[in-house]
Amino acid sequence: MTTQNSLAKAFDARKNFFAHRASAVFPLRIRPQSDLQIVFLNYWKLKAEIPEISVNFRVYATSGRLVARQTIEKVELHNEISVRDEILAANCVELPFDGMVEVEVVSLRNLAFPFPAILGVYQSEGYCSAVHAAGRIKNADELKSPQKSQETNWTCRFERDGDGYVVVPFFHYFVGAVPLDRDETIEITLRSQTGSAIAVTSVPVGSMPPFSSRVFYADELFALDEVPEDGCFLSVALTARDIFPRLVVGNFHRDIEFLEVGHSFPISEFADYCPVPGADKPAGSSSSFLAAQTTADLALDVKVFPTNCEGNAKAAVSSKKFSEARLKQLDQGFEFTSAPGSHGLSFSLEADEEFRVVHLRGESIPSRLNASYRYSVRNAPRRFSTDIATGAKSIVYPPKWRHWGHGCIGGGYDTVILLRNNSHAPNENDSNAGEIRILGRDIDRSVAVEVTGESCICMKLSDLLDIDPEAGKPRFLSWLLGLSRPVGETFWVAYRPDGAIFGEHGF
Repeated sequence: MTTQNSLAKAFDARKNFFAHRASAVFPLRIRPQSDLQIVFLNYWKLKAEIPEISVNFRVYATSGRLVARQTIEKVELHNEISVRDEILAANCVELPFDGMVEVEVVSLRNLAFPFPAILGVYQSEGYCSAVHAAGRIKNADELKSPQKSQETNWTCRFERDGDGYVVVPFFHYFVGAVPLDRDETIEITLRSQTGSAIAVTSVPVGSMPPFSSRVFYADELFALDEVPEDGCFLSVALTARDIFPRLVVGNFHRDIEFLEVGHSFPISEFADYCPVPGADKPAGSSSSFLAAQTTADLALDVKVFPTNCEGNAKAAVSSKKFSEARLKQLDQGFEFTSAPGSHGLSFSLEADEEFRVVHLRGESIPSRLNASYRYSVRNAPRRFSTDIATGAKSIVYPPKWRHWGHGCIGGGYDTVILLRNNSHAPNENDSNAGEIRILGRDIDRSVAVEVTGESCICMKLSDLLDIDPEAGKPRFLSWLLGLSRPVGETFWVAYRPDGAIFGEHGF
């Protein structure tokens, strides 16, 4: 059985985290027109004041054979590495290539988190999609006992063209250093929008050797005579030994060899609820909230899958239009249940709506309420989207003054950095100010930032840097935001008017 601590205990345990190694794995489907860029900010130096780190890359074929290894000799403040052009080519690996890359950060100092805050950007035919570090192979000093998990919670798209699927869901399964049991299987379930099983299939994986991997496609797992109804999704039941099994998942666009990516969350059966705000909290505080912010160019859909532990909440909705200065509470209260078989919670921002917050109150609100944020370009001829995996913010989340993330500019791409200033106590938020530092291979610029209480701002890279987004080839950037007071989550979204789009939440 999977063991799990409460969210509050998990945050408390971070105070004693110790690791000299942080790592992540990403699937590879490299073609002459397809690549994976590993992008990261040297936050170890900027934030944790760790002066020296080493970053190692190991590339494995699907069979588990090590085909390439490489080390960054000098880690810059902003880094971007092409797996195709800088690792495979340097090691004379021929294309097409399928497998996985393990990215390993090593230091003599305590890195604290065994996960590195790095980004994988999948590219094909000019389109991009991004996911931060998801799964990893465990460190030598970590417990290797079997843990069961059902990985799920990603937007699944099925599109047919004639007899075949041109867009189909996928997931990446990988093996660590410890061999699997010979009779090992994984179980994949196609679920309705309420989570009930439509079809189930088991796949033997016991013959997969250490460091091997495989990308599974839904139309190769199930006999899909008809396109499943909207809202269907997959879950993958597996046993993890020496891996942390967050999976890179998403939808594969076969016509352009494009992996549109996100990461999984597990089905949560562990009953863990947000504390009810006590007398030490401001009056009117909520136990948790979902916040959603967008721009006039981007549509936003928020989806909470019915895969969280059973719970109930009373929801109050506040909203801010683009023309308004701050959030206003609406007369749209409702009750929300996360019980299995429910429809979860979904909403979309209106065309004139910039910011919405759903405050949750009650005694059985799941502490882990996972959600998917799906940004897309309004009125674009081809609809791509992000599938940013995050969730509601429980009152037990620790305060955060600094945020960082990435972006892209050039070749038609521009990037918006979305910053909101709200909290569990809507009447207690004051203005907040700070500075954002933007870094690239030839860029290092700092700009003052200010956001009023119960409001939000959108910062566009082309404005901050005075760069024409149509000029030159696309290039990646990093940014680091520091504020005088703690503030909630950040997002960044890079997009073109034709519908190309990718993004993530900030670290």
